[in-house]
Parts: sequence; structure tokens; C-alpha cells
Amino acid sequence: MSQTNVCESRSDVGGLEKSELGSCGMGTDLFDLLAENAWTLPTTDGVATLYVTELGTGTPVVTLHGGPGAHHAYLVDAVRGCLTRAQFVLFDQRGSLLSAMPDDKLDQLTADQLVADLETLRLALGQNQLFLFGHSWGSLLAQLYYLAHPERVAGMILTGAMWPSKPPASYWAEAQDRQERLRNRAEVEAALRNAGLDGDPDRLSPRQKSLRYRITGLVAPSIYRIENWRRVRALHWNQRAAIAIDKSLPACHDIRPVLRTHPIPVSVIQGDHDYVDPSASHWQRLARDHTTVDVTVIERAGHAAWIDDVDAFTRALDSALRRIGIASG
Repeated sequence: MSQTNVCESRSDVGGLEKSELGSCGMGTDLFDLLAENAWTLPTTDGVATLYVTELGTGTPVVTLHGGPGAHHAYLVDAVRGCLTRAQFVLFDQRGSLLSAMPDDKLDQLTADQLVADLETLRLALGQNQLFLFGHSWGSLLAQLYYLAHPERVAGMILTGAMWPSKPPASYWAEAQDRQERLRNRAEVEAALRNAGLDGDPDRLSPRQKSLRYRITGLVAPSIYRIENWRRVRALHWNQRAAIAIDKSLPACHDIRPVLRTHPIPVSVIQGDHDYVDPSASHWQRLARDHTTVDVTVIERAGHAAWIDDVDAFTRALDSALRRIGIASG
């Protein structure tokens, strides 16, 4: 199904008429809509206030950003093609930019607190079960919530997906090596030349240095089609939050036993050049033993596959939403 066909299934999206949205919001200011739909949710322990907003119409799908400690806004481009199929609930996780917490509490931030915040959000949304869409670290947070509350998860869609079980000690070095290879591609040098950002970095202006780092430091490891680099929204994150959460992660996690006792549909959408797990090879192995797990691989795509191929990603996301049980909005 083409992106246009997906978008023609409803006449309104989050309060806007279809004629105002054009092709599923492409070319319209969805960020105004994000601001209009924003609300806040205090955490049960009173330490933080979560910034929550919504896009779309239909069944709520709680959307989990990466990082840890990043920001929800970059995922707007991932979901904008399916706003007529579901209502995407986007929020900044505790310790992230818009869900700040006291400075003296930041170093005590844990993954368990973020899992508890998801449960608080479920109750606030009035949902018996959650549909979850997670990217990168958000895919792991979705799994941790599923492990803690399997009866509260109706289905998961994961992209840029972390492994379904604890990776071996060699994994991080291998992932970093894949990132370096992506950074050092000839295509990256060509993108720098085309943007006038090659040559001696010390001779560049502050603006040029920032753009150069955006390409080499942020974009190159995340997308395969580097010519799309301007479409990657600059990522910001709270490094202290990321460090604290990383330290708090369990020594091991493994969703395979829970998938047997509480089976749910899991759809994984992964680029074939995703540095985290190229082609979701570990999920593909899991899918051989669990019929509820499905993997879609997008060719010539990386960790942010919707930037590499928006049409292929939108088709995959639309199919995944239907597969986990979400009818058209």
C-alpha cells in the first residue's frame, strides 16, 4: 500500500482536515499540533513531570524515543505517514529534555523508574493494555515494560531494535566498529564536499563546524543514504540521564520465556545497515521459534530507516499496526 493510500483512510487527523494535511501531514506544521495537544503527567513518586503529546486518530500507540535521555520530536517523521491509522502518544521519558527532574536526583535515575512511568501513563490513558512503538533504546524500554507487565502489553512494534536478549560482551565493540565504518564511507566525504564542509575543520566557521559534526557524528552512523542528511532532525539528549540509566540496566534480559507464557504480536522494522543489529538478525532467529514475531527488513537503510526510505518504512509501519491488531483510525 502506498503512503498516499494509507493516508486516505480517514478525513481528519488530530483535529485537522485531510485537505489541510495534504499527504499525511507532509508539508504541514505538525509541530504546531504537537504543542496544541500537549499535556503533563506527574510521576507517582513526585520526582518528575512527564511531557506528553499526541498525533493522529484512533487507538493509542505509546511511542518510545531513543537515547536514553533523548527527545520525542525526532520520531514525528517516523509516524507521520500513519496518522490516520492510530493515535501516537509521544512523550519525553523522565530525565529527558521536556520531562526534566531535579539535578540532585538525576544520577539516581533508573530504567525501573521509566518502566514505572509507563505504567503511570497507561493508567492516565485509561487503557487496559498498551500498544508500544519503540525506537533504539525505546525498543529496549518496551521490552523491559513487557517483562515487568506482560499482561499489560497488547503488541509491540520495534525499529532500530535492540536484541531480544542480553548480547554478549563483544557486542558493543562490534556495534562501535559498524558505526565507524559508516562514518568513514566515501559517501560521507562526498556529502561533506557537496555541502562545502570538507577540508581543514579548523578553518570552518562555528556554523560549518556544527553542520560537519551533524553529518559525521550524528547522521552518518544512523542513515545509509547519506544524501538525506538534512532530513535528520538534530538529536539532543541528556548525557547524565543516559549514563545513569545505562548503569541501572539489568545484568541480563530475555523476553523469550515471556513470549511463550504471554504471547503477543511483535513486529520489527529494521534497516539492513542498522549498526545495532543489521537486518534484525537476532529477531529473525527468534521469529523461527515464535510465530507471533515478524521482521521486515528495509534495504539500503540504517538505524533511522524512515529517513532512508520513507515510503518503505510507512508501508512497513502500516502493515505492523494492522498485524498487532490496530484497525484503521
